[in-house]
Amino acid sequence: MDENLLKESVSDERESIQTSIEVLQEARKKLSELVDKEFAEAAKDGDENKVEKYLRLFPLLKEPDKGLDKFGKFLQIKITKKSKEVIIARVGISDRQNRVNRGIFGGSGNSGNRGFSEI
Repeated sequence: MDENLLKESVSDERESIQTSIEVLQEARKKLSELVDKEFAEAAKDGDENKVEKYLRLFPLLKEPDKGLDKFGKFLQIKITKKSKEVIIARVGISDRQNRVNRGIFGGSGNSGNRGFSEI
């Protein structure tokens, strides 16, 4: 076999491999963008099943930290929302209890309890 022919064959293979790598990198980039978009939509909708599904794809795209960051933000939003709901519910219970106390005991509902501003 001719040495030049062999060198040319190896050169063609390298170019082919390089082209394949570039195509795969571009496909991974597009897939990453799609996963980002779908994760954001699932998080916005509060769809925990979809969030979990897309979260599992980040490590496969070689972006595990990005997935953890996004999931952390998702959890932060869910926890904040749930905390607000609980606080509002507790304030609502307190308000109702104060109204009941005023009805039973008369007055401000703070019978026997002085606030800091009264001390």
